[in-house]
Amino acid sequence: MILNGPDRDRLALCEAPRCGQLFLQDRPNQQWCCGACGNRARAARHHAVKKGRS
Repeated sequence: MILNGPDRDRLALCEAPRCGQLFLQDRPNQQWCCGACGNRARAARHHAVKKGRS
């Protein structure tokens, strides 16, 4: 089981909007489970900045 296994320290929750999937981090600063979630998070951040300027 992964929750009690040796990889439990690498287990993280994806920070992308509408995802929330658990994944194993390959790098300490990894925030998303996949590239698509990274793109979605960056697009949401960009949209929030643009909306704030109007």
